[in-house]
Amino acid sequence: MGPVGPIEFDVTGIPIAQPRPRVVMSKGRVHAYSHPGDHPVSAWRSSITAECMRVCLGKTYFTKNIPICVTLSFRFPGGEIGEYHTCRPDIDNLAKAVLDALNDSRLWADDSQVSMLCVVKRRCRDEERPGVHIMVRDLSQTFDIPQNDTQPTGGVTQ
Repeated sequence: MGPVGPIEFDVTGIPIAQPRPRVVMSKGRVHAYSHPGDHPVSAWRSSITAECMRVCLGKTYFTKNIPICVTLSFRFPGGEIGEYHTCRPDIDNLAKAVLDALNDSRLWADDSQVSMLCVVKRRCRDEERPGVHIMVRDLSQTFDIPQNDTQPTGGVTQ
């Protein structure tokens, strides 16, 4: 399969962060558990998976070994219009929920293909609804990979 154009779509709803597994000590034993199936993140992830499958017609767009760039723009209600959202939920946990949902949709062959991730969380602008804008693209066609770790191609140099 040749290069794939960007996949881009929007999911509305209040973004929900992926909870971290919890570890507790009980009677001298360590127990680990994750969120229950009725946690709000389950419905959020399902809506992302469903929209991705609708847009992509349920097929795997990014076959094995294609490096992928994922861009996520989260929108939250309240506050000053368009300002950055600087309180909970944490940006890494928001991204984890979306990446897991995209993995469930089989958009790519393996989630290890995600080689670049750009995430922003901000307040809704006029007429916007809360949610996330998702763009996934083939990184191999758009970015020169540096030959060594000391000089990145494009971006800030020190």
